[in-house]
Amino acid sequence: MKKEYVLSILSIIAVVFAVGFGMYLDYSHRQEVENAYAEAGNLIDQEYYEAAIDALSVIEHENYEDTHELMEYCRAHISYDSGNLEAAYENLKYGMYENQPVERKQKMAAFKNRVETEYDAYCEAERTREREEEEKAYQQKVRSGVPFVGMRESDISNTIIGSPSPKTRGNHEFINGKQYKATLYDFMKDGRVIFTARCIRGKVTEVWDKRDNPHEPYGSIGSKSSSKPGKLDSYDDGYEDIYENGDYDWDRYQTDFDYADGVDEAIEDDEY
Repeated sequence: MKKEYVLSILSIIAVVFAVGFGMYLDYSHRQEVENAYAEAGNLIDQEYYEAAIDALSVIEHENYEDTHELMEYCRAHISYDSGNLEAAYENLKYGMYENQPVERKQKMAAFKNRVETEYDAYCEAERTREREEEEKAYQQKVRSGVPFVGMRESDISNTIIGSPSPKTRGNHEFINGKQYKATLYDFMKDGRVIFTARCIRGKVTEVWDKRDNPHEPYGSIGSKSSSKPGKLDSYDDGYEDIYENGDYDWDRYQTDFDYADGVDEAIEDDEY
């Protein structure tokens, strides 16, 4: 009985000792974490950012206070000092620094504001540079080629094939339920159409390159007949398609210019 009592007492002592030792280890570990965090704060105040990162990396996985946020702040300074403004901006993007002393927090906020201001200016300068490069490439494409889809209608005379015929053709197109006027520009050579560009809302939307088909005849583009031709004539077909049916044959419109004149005439008559 006495032996069992002694063993019981020893067991209790062992448990108490184990618990106490565990608490001591926890306290000791917490002190190490707090000391490392405090040391990193002092290093940041002295602008020793790489050393601060080293100190914080020891407790990086402890989830203590805003350790990760401070490490990102230090990395931002290192990136900024090396000229990498974009990396500095990314490092600071989500920083709040709410747990920092007032003076340190103010300094951090000032640095973040400076980086954001410089980064915004940098981005705007980059956008301006890209727009200028795009415009330069666009103008080069205009000067060195023929009209293309997406080209501005105002540049219709600036390509290698020169100015189009002063006589233009027109039709209409529905886009998202709204009707728009389309203008067709024909480029001539030796009395024949070699190229046609169709423009809607100030931009070229379609082109027809006929330079490899020099024998295609040039019809009465842009002209208006003073009297109505015979019933079987292409002009009459185009006019009646609009007047009677409210629609026309698009493919024929592109290849039969007399038919196109009839369509245009009927559309204008209908408008007035």
